[in-house]
Amino acid sequence: MRLIAVDTALGGCSVAIVDGGMVLAHRARHLGRGHAEHLAPMLDQALADAGIAASWCEALAVSVGPGSFTGLRVGLSLVRGLALALGRPVVAVTSLAALAANVADPDRPAAAPVLAVIDARRDEAYAQLFSPAAEPLSEAALLPLGGVAALVPPGGALGVGTGVALIAARAAGLTPAFTGETAAATDSDALGVARLAARQIAASGLPAADAAPPGPLYLRAPHITMPPPRL
Repeated sequence: MRLIAVDTALGGCSVAIVDGGMVLAHRARHLGRGHAEHLAPMLDQALADAGIAASWCEALAVSVGPGSFTGLRVGLSLVRGLALALGRPVVAVTSLAALAANVADPDRPAAAPVLAVIDARRDEAYAQLFSPAAEPLSEAALLPLGGVAALVPPGGALGVGTGVALIAARAAGLTPAFTGETAAATDSDALGVARLAARQIAASGLPAADAAPPGPLYLRAPHITMPPPRL
């Protein structure tokens, strides 16, 4: 499957171009902010690296969150525009699954499961437990920091994501806990998005090219402070 994948859900900004199991190009930077200025040039650079035009792809893949409000919309907007221009379908991948895919090891089924945790601020985190092959073992959820440790199975889990350090501190002295060192990766990445999108396509086929494009996954309701009434 020829895929162009984009990830801007968290602090990273990345593009991957893959053909089956072969990575033709990969560009990634940790930005924190500024995805809108960097994503389109990064895609152009990746296409040049691979020596192809965007029309080469059979499908597009994008991370849909949870994550940064602005970053998510940057990636989704670019992919929606490409999908419309090229007449290609779009496959949605959550940022929690993409995080797990960064460290998943399908060749080691006995390895520890992966707990993907994203700092959601306000003493909360987005969290989801995955198998060593990045198959979901729980639903994606917004949880208080103190409640995330309950997702960790008795044998422990490999923690990955921006919320790992926060949870490890809260879970100190508790059993079960994280196994050994937590993974270094804190950003989801387009390579993981591409890998999971290819798995979805193999299992369910390509979405229709004219299907409604995916939207952002928000696990928390918008936080709006209304102005005081005028007297």
